[in-house]
Amino acid sequence: IIQENDDFSIGLILNLPTTESYTLTTPNGKQIEFIIRYGGISGNYNDDFEEEEQDETLIWLSHTNNEALQQYLSGNPLNNDEDNDPLLYICTEEQVAEAMDTGIAKADDFMLIQGFCVWEKDNNNVGGITEQIQAGKFEIIKK
Repeated sequence: IIQENDDFSIGLILNLPTTESYTLTTPNGKQIEFIIRYGGISGNYNDDFEEEEQDETLIWLSHTNNEALQQYLSGNPLNNDEDNDPLLYICTEEQVAEAMDTGIAKADDFMLIQGFCVWEKDNNNVGGITEQIQAGKFEIIKK
C-alpha cells in the first residue's frame, strides 16, 4: 500500500512480471534493461486520466539492504517503521540512473512497476484494502 486516506487505498501488485521491458539510459550512457512488472489497472478510478496517461504510469521502487543506496534515497521511504527493514523506497528515474552511474546500486536493487490498484471507500470510510482483507481476498503476510 503506497497511500491510504479516507477516500481510497492505493497499492501495487509486485509479483507479476510482464513480457515487456524498459531500457534506462544513464547520464554516462550506460543502457540497463529492466523487466516491467504489472502493478495494477492504473488510474481507472478517475475519468480525468487519459488512456495514454494510464499506460505510461511507471513507478520505480527500491527494496534493498544496500546502506549506501538507502542513504541516497533516504527522503522517499514508503514505509518507515523499524519493523520493516530494509525500507521500501519510491524513486525517480533520475535517481535510479544516477545511482547506477555512481556505482551505489545495481539493477537488481530496483523494480519497475507499471500501473497501480485503487480500492475506493464509501462516505463512511468503509472499503479500501481493509475491506478486501476482511473478505478474505488478500492476506497480510508478516516477514
